[in-house]
Amino acid sequence: MVLNNNMKVLMLILASDGGTNDIYIKLQQIKRAYIHRFPQVEAYFYKADPNLATDYQIVNDVIYIKTPETYPNLWKKMWLVLKAFEPRFHEFDYICRPNLSTFIIMDRYLQHLTTLPKTRCCSGVTHYGGQPIPFPAGYFLQ
Repeated sequence: MVLNNNMKVLMLILASDGGTNDIYIKLQQIKRAYIHRFPQVEAYFYKADPNLATDYQIVNDVIYIKTPETYPNLWKKMWLVLKAFEPRFHEFDYICRPNLSTFIIMDRYLQHLTTLPKTRCCSGVTHYGGQPIPFPAGYFLQ
């Protein structure tokens, strides 16, 4: 399925970098090569850097977040990433936060998004992972 050129869906994809493990580094390389082929998608990986002078810093397609790389800080990382893009939210129809290991067939995904409302839309899988607060996995919203 190929996205019709008349269908304009602008998407911001924000994915955690997954850490320094070799498999996560390889997954980033694969995702970069694939996702940046879609002009209607702007994609970034975010990673913790507690030594930053500011809350965040964007370098190419990486957003460095001022927080330690620990499991309890996952929410803080995502909050700071959203804060970094808050002035630009109006530029995108959807924001997607997939897991690094999630592979998205972009033509199909973009086609599917054209069937959804562009306001008050939130979809994905909720994962508890033993935590009292659910963690959104693969969510997109607008």
